[in-house]
Amino acid sequence: LRKVPLENKIGIKADELNDDDPLKVIALSVQRSLRDFGRSAVEAKKAKENKGNQEHQRNITLEGELVSKGRLKYLPDGGEESKSNRYKVRQPQYECEKIQDDEFGRIRAAFGVTSREYYSALGLQDKRALSDFYVISSKDASGKSSSFF
Repeated sequence: LRKVPLENKIGIKADELNDDDPLKVIALSVQRSLRDFGRSAVEAKKAKENKGNQEHQRNITLEGELVSKGRLKYLPDGGEESKSNRYKVRQPQYECEKIQDDEFGRIRAAFGVTSREYYSALGLQDKRALSDFYVISSKDASGKSSSFF
């Protein structure tokens, strides 16, 4: 994978938005979830490779709680009022679920993108307190009218 030149990126970097902007909050939440889904995928692959090996121990730390396969739950965190202050933006309690993971995995594979590459590129990097996604608000998106195309 190669980096997209800065001049080809559209939108605003999420960390440049106001702290109370919903897009800034959502961008960070999505990246936190993608990081955990990536860690979980790597661990599942290791467990499959070590099937039958009694010494293989689950060695994974997820920020969210795995409530079912492909579903994570997160507690509130971050923001100036938070005791944790792990993140610079308030993070609400939320749940995130993988949607059509097998199908999207096959699409990524068809283009030569491994799960590790996908989650590494889109998941929140360790020690980051803000999202590095670029976001487009509805006021800046095309098709602002309620027309259907």
